[in-house]
Parts: sequence; structure tokens; C-alpha cells
Amino acid sequence: MPEFDFSLIYEVPADLCPDELLCKLAKTGCEEAFIVTSGTSRSLALMFARAATSLDAACASAIADVEREMPDARFTSFEYEAS
Repeated sequence: MPEFDFSLIYEVPADLCPDELLCKLAKTGCEEAFIVTSGTSRSLALMFARAATSLDAACASAIADVEREMPDARFTSFEYEAS
């Protein structure tokens, strides 16, 4: 199964602790996520390397994982660099 590298950018509550979020994501099987930037205090970018049948499937599963652990976050954009 191919692996896709991409980033999901979210607007998050100002009191969100990024380390706590990463721990929660790891417990749900989302160990490959890591924070690549935080830009502003309300913007959070998570980078993924996810195996899936397609890029759409990889993104959809990552978004579901993040939003399950971070329900107050608002997805704002997606970044992908084809290799």
C-alpha cells in the first residue's frame, strides 16, 4: 500500500496544548502525526505519513482521527507535495 505525506492545518482553541494533542493522537493509533509549525497561536499544522489506497483515503482517515481527539478544531487547509 502506498504511503502519502501531507499536512493538515487547523484553527484550534487558544488553550490547546500541542503535546497533549500528540499524546491523544498516538493513543488512537495515529503515531505518525507530528507538529510541523504552529504559525499563530491559533493555527496548528500536523504532518502525516499515512499508508492508504489513495491520497483521499489517507486524508479522510487522518482528518477523522484528529477531529475525534480535537472536536473544537476547525480544519482550514491541506498541503501535499507529490514526489
